[in-house]
Amino acid sequence: MGEGGNICTDIPKYRIYENGVFTKEITDASEYWKEGYVGFLIGCSFSFEEALIREGIEIRHIAQGRNVPMFKTNIQTVPVGPFSGPMVCPCAR
Repeated sequence: MGEGGNICTDIPKYRIYENGVFTKEITDASEYWKEGYVGFLIGCSFSFEEALIREGIEIRHIAQGRNVPMFKTNIQTVPVGPFSGPMVCPCAR
């Protein structure tokens, strides 16, 4: 998946934050990419955990019988219908 893809141009839109403040939305992030950067297209954690486990990589929250760790940010989402609130992000450990 993604062979021949470009992380800087293959996603419909990129949101640029400078010093934690949203500054613009763009469709090509090439000018922001620097030598040595690494990008990942992983989707939801539920879609890749099985592959990691299959390769013998222990997933801490699964080993502990818990859901993926998450935290609420102070970034408010744009309300749509009954859905609103702060952005929630998984914690990478």
